[in-house]
Amino acid sequence: MSKVNLLLICLLVLGTATAGRGQRSAESGQRSKVLVFIAQKMFREQALELTRKQLSHAGYRVTVAAAETTIAVSMNQTVIRPDIALADACADSFAALVLIGGSGMTLFWDDSVVHARCREFAEADRLLGSIGLANVCLARAGLLEGHKATIFPHRAAVEHLLEGGAYYVPNPVVVDRNIITADQTSHVRGFAKAIVTLLDRR
Repeated sequence: MSKVNLLLICLLVLGTATAGRGQRSAESGQRSKVLVFIAQKMFREQALELTRKQLSHAGYRVTVAAAETTIAVSMNQTVIRPDIALADACADSFAALVLIGGSGMTLFWDDSVVHARCREFAEADRLLGSIGLANVCLARAGLLEGHKATIFPHRAAVEHLLEGGAYYVPNPVVVDRNIITADQTSHVRGFAKAIVTLLDRR
């Protein structure tokens, strides 16, 4: 074998190995990122912070999204600036989408962008999580049909789930396939733990 042919073979092998490492690195980056969506106003600060803390502690990078990147204000009047607008997020860049509750989330129950992103993540076999009133977004996006799910234990809230075809389960946290729902902020630790557990299995 000539030196030229040997050199070409070495370069080909090196290029293939480098491409493989790059692909694995990109896939690893996607698996380690979680998109968390909050309402621009009146989101549950505790639900956001405890979810973000547990995910970060487990080694996942959290990107906070809202309708806009202007400041968002929690129900406790805490001000934060989201990292990205939800319309600019892509399921290919994240391992999961988590919707944070709060009374402000009612404005997004029928939001076309929220529905589109939730469906995109579901179609890409990404993990979906929601807590409290945010669970109605999943129901109205058509993603809870045939799924077990929970929500804040109020008759009207439960009816929203049932109208979306969900099977209501009166538990603090419910996991059904790639969807995790929690009933309220007081159970956010169990909610975040369930998210981490499922992500770690992937």
